[in-house]
Order: sequence, then C-alpha cells, then structure tokens
Amino acid sequence: YARALAELITARGRDALMHACEIAQNNNAEVIYGDTDSVMIHSGTDNLAEARKMAEGLKREVNKHYKCMEIDIDGVMKSMLLLKKKKYAALMVEEKPGTGELITTRETKGLDLVRRDWCTLSREAGSTVLDFILSGLPREEVVEHIHAYLRQVCEKVQKNEYGIEQYIITKALKHRPALKLGVVGHAVHADVPVLRRQEAMLLIRESAAARQSETKGVPVSQ
Repeated sequence: YARALAELITARGRDALMHACEIAQNNNAEVIYGDTDSVMIHSGTDNLAEARKMAEGLKREVNKHYKCMEIDIDGVMKSMLLLKKKKYAALMVEEKPGTGELITTRETKGLDLVRRDWCTLSREAGSTVLDFILSGLPREEVVEHIHAYLRQVCEKVQKNEYGIEQYIITKALKHRPALKLGVVGHAVHADVPVLRRQEAMLLIRESAAARQSETKGVPVSQ
C-alpha cells in the first residue's frame, strides 16, 4: 500500500476534470455538475449528433495533455433533475444502431426511490412524479399533471382502494426485534420495521382490531 501513489492518482484525475471544465468554459459551454470522478456539461443543443461532436472535441482536447490517463464520454442526457451532489435523475439518450432511432432510458443516482424502507406506494408515486418532471413538457403542464396525480392518489388512499401490500415497509436488521403492539390502538410505525410481509400484515390488522374494539368499549387483551 502506497498512500502517496493513491493520492497522486486521484489528484491527476481531479486535475483532468478541472481542465475539462476550463476548456468547456473557454468554449462558451456551461458546466452544470462535477464531482470526484465526473463532470456534466450543457451542450446548448437538442441535436444528439451535435452534442456528441462537442463532447468528442472536448475529450480530445483534454486527453492530449495526458499520456497514461484519459477521460471518456459516459453518455448524453436529454433532461436532468439535479438535487445535490451525487443525487440526480436524468433521461439518457442514445441512437439505436442501424435504424437511427433515439432511445431514452431513465437513470437515477442517490435518490430515495430505491430505498427498501419506503413502501411500494411511496416508490411508485415518486417514480411517476419523476417521470413528469423529466418529460420535457412546459413547467406549468408538469406542475398541473403532478397535482392531478397526487390528488388522485390521495383520494384512493382515503377510500382505502389500495391493498395492504402497498403500505408495507421492510428493512434489514442485525437483530430480530420483539414484535408486539405495545400501547393499544397504535398503528405500525416506520421506526419498528418488520422482517416478513406476513408479520407486517398481522400487526396492521391487530392494530385496526384494537382501535375498533376500543371505540366499541370492548377490552383488548395483550
């Protein structure tokens, strides 16, 4: 293990990225994001061929200053939602070989949509809202679509139209927790995760039964 060598490698990589930013700014291009191993530049064009041409030129200009290291093009983004460092979502666009058809795929990094301790309904709602944001529609239409969708979800929740499996939260634990209701009438809380779906459903049903019995004045044994 040579710490100095490791520091040299990361320093040279950081230097290459900073150099790429300088070259881009000197060519009137806007740098919109950068971290330890990547940099994102706004091409200012909706044409994929022009965007790639600009990226290739920047790549050649940077790489000619280095012999044992080079930067490469990771992809072209059609639209992007940047929340903060290492937290973003984007529509990646590429040309299908042979046909020239443009294909878009959504890529996310660091967002909570992939967290297992979010219930299915929360993940699906977040994913749908993200699709609206990245759709490329005018801002007013995006906001209108999001509001309409969330109102629809709210109405379905209030009418109990979603199955119980949509609300289940799972989380990996080092030790098995003691599963019990505790105070009568308390619902399952996100801070008390369960290990299996059957256990979660049992707790929710027992909690609902406890609230119903308490309302009718029937004692509930623990």
